[in-house]
Amino acid sequence: MFESSIVEINGITLGVVLRDYRDGPCSFRALHERTIQMNGRSYATMEDARAHARSLMRMGGYTPMPATTRALGLPA
Repeated sequence: MFESSIVEINGITLGVVLRDYRDGPCSFRALHERTIQMNGRSYATMEDARAHARSLMRMGGYTPMPATTRALGLPA
């Protein structure tokens, strides 16, 4: 059975956790620069992958650029 879950924090998508089999390992696919080092890594559970991604995001002190600045292409 295939299962997937989007991992996000404060509205920022960090990646996707995928599981091919009900009791099998999960793999992480990075969608954010802070989680690139996790891309393709296997985890025992989906929650393990979520926790690792969120901890990387919190450790880096990442501050997202305001949406209006991004949309206008202005420097942060």
